[in-house]
Amino acid sequence: MPHEKKTLSQKEADAVVVEAKEHLVEAAAFESEFRAKFVEDLRFTYDDDGQWEQSVKSSRVGRPCYTFNRTEGAIDQVIGDQRQNRPAIKIRAGEDGDKGIANTYAGLIRNIEHRSHADTIYDHSFQYAVAAGYGVWRVLNEFISDDSFNQDIVIGEVANPLTVYFDPKAHDICKRDGRRCLITELIPEDEFEQTYPGKLPADFETDQPEGPVWYQEKEVRVAEYYRRVPRERELLLMSDGSQVFRDEISNIIDEKAAQGITIEKSRKVKGNVIEWFKLFGDGILEGPIEYPWKYIPVVPVYGKRVNIEGEWKVKGLTRNAKDPQRSYNYIRSVITEKALLSPKFNYILTPTEIKGYKDWWDSAHSSASPYILFNPDPDQGNQRPQPVNPSPVPIELVTIAQMDAEDIKTATGKFDASLGAPSNETSGVAIRERKIEGDVGSFVYIDNLTKAIEFTGEILVDMIPYIYDTERTIRILGEDGAEDFVTLNEKVVDEDTEQEVTLNDLSVGNYDVVVAVGPSYTTQRVESNEAIAAIGQQFPEIYALGADIFMKNLDIQGSDELERRFRKKMIADGLIEPTEEEKAEMQPKEPSEAEKLTLAKLAGEVQKLAAQVAELDAKAEAESAQAEESGIDAAVKVLEFLRGDKENKPEKQVRVT
Repeated sequence: MPHEKKTLSQKEADAVVVEAKEHLVEAAAFESEFRAKFVEDLRFTYDDDGQWEQSVKSSRVGRPCYTFNRTEGAIDQVIGDQRQNRPAIKIRAGEDGDKGIANTYAGLIRNIEHRSHADTIYDHSFQYAVAAGYGVWRVLNEFISDDSFNQDIVIGEVANPLTVYFDPKAHDICKRDGRRCLITELIPEDEFEQTYPGKLPADFETDQPEGPVWYQEKEVRVAEYYRRVPRERELLLMSDGSQVFRDEISNIIDEKAAQGITIEKSRKVKGNVIEWFKLFGDGILEGPIEYPWKYIPVVPVYGKRVNIEGEWKVKGLTRNAKDPQRSYNYIRSVITEKALLSPKFNYILTPTEIKGYKDWWDSAHSSASPYILFNPDPDQGNQRPQPVNPSPVPIELVTIAQMDAEDIKTATGKFDASLGAPSNETSGVAIRERKIEGDVGSFVYIDNLTKAIEFTGEILVDMIPYIYDTERTIRILGEDGAEDFVTLNEKVVDEDTEQEVTLNDLSVGNYDVVVAVGPSYTTQRVESNEAIAAIGQQFPEIYALGADIFMKNLDIQGSDELERRFRKKMIADGLIEPTEEEKAEMQPKEPSEAEKLTLAKLAGEVQKLAAQVAELDAKAEAESAQAEESGIDAAVKVLEFLRGDKENKPEKQVRVT
């Protein structure tokens, strides 16, 4: 677990604030041009009037200034492609790694992303990167509740990328090598006073000539400051195969020794730790908190990025499209203006003919009047004015507008096929191939997003063993979204060695991060069923051999139950092998404690009933014997009576029932 360091002296605290402000000044100066163009590009794409320069618009007061935003459509196309083919983090076991643990890592990361709504955060940052060249998100650890010491990892959104100041000396595209990072935030004064009682509001300003550029009335600027600090640490190889730093287990070394886990090897390692501070103008509000991590957990995603003589140039899809888009808007506005102002018909008139009707003729181009007014002119034979064909919009303007439209396509890399326009291709494969070819020009954006998500995976793999370091049950998610639960760091006794071992210890082994880009799991299911249906037309027997797979991929209510029933039948028919879970279901189940109590109670009642039945049987048997004995006595008496009666009256017959 991360731990809070001892309180800094006033001198040390002042030094941290000075260092953070120096970093801010350096980073702001280094990125000043990029930051200004970032805002300009965003306004150009998303502001209603952002595509008109103020000087041009001022010269056209009272005249049309229309915006035909073709740039935003190209940006939406790139964003749509990304959302249909989301990058997904996968974990592979490396040196001393375990495949099962790698699957646990991957499932835990998917659960972290799900709980954090990471898809939305990635989409938000990617939109900034495509439109203006730069987006940011971060990775945080937080307590799961106010009454627990357990923590979870979450992926956090950075709403405004310009509030983040990375290390200008970092060269990696994801800032892996960054030594400092500062994130600013404006909070209301009353919230500041409530959160930090006893602290007087003071803006986190710098000593730049332009003064406190961040100051806003009744708001206080605070800053989170990360710095990577060199630290020599002692790496230990434990007898159970785990590798840990001494400072991480210093308080439980004796406990591990009692468990039979001893130190086999050790060596000094020059590493780093991450320190975190919450700062304001007068000092430190929170921290320092020291984290045993490799990286500062703040992730940038860039659009296009290139270094020219030591200066980084960053831009998005908008930058190169701005000039042709402005020209296109201007020419289209002029064309529209000319079309609206041109009369329905042109007339060649004399002053005599329009005398007294000049105002009517001046508005004739916009009037729907069914008649015309004029004065007969004897010089023209007193005939009515004759209309002539109106002058068309100059073809040069139409040509320029067409050229501008093509230039916008070239600048954004999005041509007609990529934008869904019909073309000469007729087959689905040909249409898809042409669209893919059109997407190649914008693939750099998705590729840079993939790099950023890959770095996020590396941060998570680095953080997870420290955050999930106690015995606890967590939820993991499969690629299909199915959930499962795993107990981490579970202590059990090995039956063979009779030694205590730890199961699902995420601190053991090395694990690599890879990112796969492709359709979502839902899309893959649809495509799988389409492929199975196509194959089934040629080989109908595939439905019998793969019925469970077909049912699994169906996106209908009850498909899970259908899959289970098909698998049960196919296992019984010997077509497929049961999974471990299915084998367990096929085995007789051990009754639960509640069921055992119920069975014991029923057994007692059965015994009681059996005793009662036995008692009744005995009573019935006794009564039967008694009745039988009574019957014999009666028979004897009858016989005796008959004998006696026969001797006295031989001719008389007696009927005995």
